[in-house]
Amino acid sequence: MNICITGLGLIGGSMAKDLKQRGFAQHIIGVDNNARHRELARANGLADEITSLEDAVRMADLIILATPVDATGKKAIKNRLM
Repeated sequence: MNICITGLGLIGGSMAKDLKQRGFAQHIIGVDNNARHRELARANGLADEITSLEDAVRMADLIILATPVDATGKKAIKNRLM
């Protein structure tokens, strides 16, 4: 199964690791705005590839949202004001 994980920090990274260890995910597609999180996810084998949200959603069988709630709210509010 191809799984997209948005947010590769502690929560998303832990989920990616466990999904791979259990054999549930054959391919993890990572999405994160933080460059350091993207680098660490690749270096530690948590994500098989890193791509844009749009591309990841198209490729995924399952999408996991692991972004902080407060970050999601700030972005949504910012987008409404623009």
